[in-house]
This record gives sequence, structure tokens and C-alpha cells, in this order.
Amino acid sequence: MVTPKDEKRYWLWVAQPQNYQDEDGNDLEILKPGKRNKPEDWWTCHRDTRKGDLALMWRTKRADIGFLMKAESDAYPLTDYPWAIKAGWKWGCDWKVLYKFQQPLKIQEIRARTSFRDWSANKANFQHNTFSIPLKTWKRLNQLLARKNHGYQEFLENIEETLGSRKIKMEQITEALGNLSEAPHHRRTPKLLLLVQRNHNKLSNAFVNWLRRNGYTDVHQEQAQVDVRFRKGKNLYCAELKTIGVLDTTQAIRQALGQLLEYNYYPGREHHKRWAIILDEQPKSSDIAFIRRLKTSLELPLFLGWHEARDFVFGDKLDL
Repeated sequence: MVTPKDEKRYWLWVAQPQNYQDEDGNDLEILKPGKRNKPEDWWTCHRDTRKGDLALMWRTKRADIGFLMKAESDAYPLTDYPWAIKAGWKWGCDWKVLYKFQQPLKIQEIRARTSFRDWSANKANFQHNTFSIPLKTWKRLNQLLARKNHGYQEFLENIEETLGSRKIKMEQITEALGNLSEAPHHRRTPKLLLLVQRNHNKLSNAFVNWLRRNGYTDVHQEQAQVDVRFRKGKNLYCAELKTIGVLDTTQAIRQALGQLLEYNYYPGREHHKRWAIILDEQPKSSDIAFIRRLKTSLELPLFLGWHEARDFVFGDKLDL
């Protein structure tokens, strides 16, 4: 796995029953959030693990995610523990439990969502010691956990801020012809070399291709500062696209609303009959209710959709 050395990674650490519960089925004392562990209480991990990386604990017998953990050291070889090497554990790290989920995320909830279908852990039936969690998958898992565990969202945001997690900046580049370039590139800053993933462009390309397949006309990307403009019959639409990245869906929608108001009411701007907000992952039910309320109460011509698999899905009574 090729990742810049200072880039934080996210992991799923798989635990067998003897590593998370006692003979009575109760949590082990060492899993009490915030408790400091002895130096020899290492946790097996991937060789690319770095101090500060966050991990979710997968409990095999219970088939759920039960704890949020943090690597307290870089990965180090377990050469001083021959029995660990014999068991196939080559790397370990110091660790700490940050949070216990009173309502764990169960395997049925993960497999019920198509967005986790291609995640390596799910495809391998969680049968390994450690799995990498891509950023988008990390966000989705934590959204589900936050919905089930009151206060967790605020806790995680504080942890991420304290650890100084990197903010990924999505670049939007206008191209005169064809689809927008999706290839990653490097941009040098005074402090570090950032790999800028053009997730926004990928979403834009997928959306305009979907529009054309479904009979929409006059489809344009990055025209008059609007992400996507298109027509259905005589109605002119403008769409603001948001990749979630480090934002959550509520923050993304908040930003999109401000931009849509500017596009349609700022002096000299062309008015559009209908306004669409398009995300790259499913919003919360409260987000959908919020947009529906704005549409009915303020009569704003709003529509809300998101990218799912190879299709675009829209909220109830918020479809194009």
C-alpha cells in the first residue's frame, strides 16, 4: 500500500474473543477507554501503521464493530515474540481504546449497504488480522455508528481535530472539451506534498453521463461557474455537486445551499427553474427531511440526490 509517510491511515483490527472478553463474556479490563496499557500489551497491526492512526475493532464471535482504538506507536517487528511470529503476527504497535460503542455496528448492517460491497474486509468475510479502511469507507462506517451512538460524532470530531488529521482539498478544474480529468496529481505546498484526488470530477463525470443516458439535454459541466447545467423539457436546472471527503453530508448540503442561492439571485446571474444538490454518498434521513421542508415551506425548487453504485438515487419527493 503506497501512502505518503505523514498521511494518517484508518484500520479495522480483527479481535478474537480471548482478546476482548473474559470467561463470563464481559469486556476485558484493558479495553476500558483511556486506560494505559503495559509495553508488552501490543496489538498486532499492519506494517504501515503509524502513531496516531485510528482503528475500529472487529469482534469475530459477535460479528460487530465494538470499539474505536488508536495506535500509540509506529508498527514495530515482533521478533522478540517467537510465538507471535509462529502465529503469523509479524508486526505490532502500542495502542489505546478511545471509545466503546454501546450500540455496536453489526455485520448485517454493513452487508445491507451496497457501498460496502467492494471493501476488502467485507469481501474477505472479515477473516484476517488487519484491514485497511479507505477514507470514504471510514466516513460511511462512522456515520452509521454516530446514528446509533449519541455523542459519538462530536467525540470523533474532537479526536480528529486533536490529532491534526489532514484535510483533503478537492480541486475543481474546468476543461474545454470532454470529461474532466480524473487522474490524481501532486501539488507542492510550503509544508508537504499533497496528493489531490479529483473525486469531484469523478462525481461530475458520472452524473453527466447518467443525465445523458436518461434523456436530459443541453448538459454542460463547469459553465457559468455552475458544476452542472442541463435541461428537461423547457426547465433549466443547475446542480451543485459535493464530495463528502472530510465533511459530513449536513455540512456539504449547507455549503451547496449557499452556492445555489448565489447562482440564482446574485446580480447578473441567470435564474434556473430547478436546483439540484448531488452528493457522492447517501445523506442522513434528517438531511432529506431538511431539504424537503425547505422545498415545501419556502417553495425553493430543490432536489437532492446521491451517487450509489452506478446509479443516482433521489430522496422521496426530491427527484428530478
